[in-house]
Amino acid sequence: FIGGTSTLAAIAGYPLVTLPAGYRHGLPIGITFMGGAFSEETLIRLAYAFEQLGQVFTEPEFLPGNVIPPEA
Repeated sequence: FIGGTSTLAAIAGYPLVTLPAGYRHGLPIGITFMGGAFSEETLIRLAYAFEQLGQVFTEPEFLPGNVIPPEA
């Protein structure tokens, strides 16, 4: 998989955290924060602050789907 948000961090060995950032056209989007070596504590604090400010999480909405017929 080339071009993902975690590729650069994985190659460099740096930590990253990805969080929900809201919705666009009804689909969830995320934001990724990447830090330098040994910056895990800072990233966790940043992620927590972002979540507290944004409050973007909503309960999933289940849409009706195909009905599976009972087994014969």
